Amino acid sequence: MQSYFVYMPDNRLCAAWGCTAISTGYTEIGSNSDYPPSRHPNDHHFSWSRGRILSAYQIVQISAGSGRLEFGPSRRQVAIAGGSIFLLFPGVWHRFAPDRRAGWVEHWIECRGSAFDFACDAGLLRPEQPVHASSSEIADVFASIHALARDDCLRNQPLLSTLGLQLLALLCRPA
Repeated sequence: MQSYFVYMPDNRLCAAWGCTAISTGYTEIGSNSDYPPSRHPNDHHFSWSRGRILSAYQIVQISAGSGRLEFGPSRRQVAIAGGSIFLLFPGVWHRFAPDRRAGWVEHWIECRGSAFDFACDAGLLRPEQPVHASSSEIADVFASIHALARDDCLRNQPLLSTLGLQLLALLCRPA
């Protein structure tokens, strides 16, 4: 698959469901490549030296390769391996990057809405524990996200938003 990213506006219909997908993408980062590779909007672009803070939730699946995530006020650092998912929370400082020698393959969807807020308030998602194991179900959802986003992200935004809800349900499912 070829790397891509899309950004979408807020959508009242999706907001009524408790989840609005506002961006998604797929990127293959080869070994010894610069990261991040492409220019994103100013509120999403970041460098390792500065990190960033988002205003929405982002689910990031690393399907191959490895790297690191640093987050929160204490700048806790965790290793990220292929087959991992990490969540980025609104208002929480973070930075992440693949290992220079290994690179990685990343898939992401960014969502905002009351469903994600409720999951956090209920303790189902916790900013201090952002890393989770992925699964074939999650990989299948991301494959659907990529197909819909690359076809017509604006027309498919309601479907993309419900797939964001599906990922939320999979991440909150008891082990």
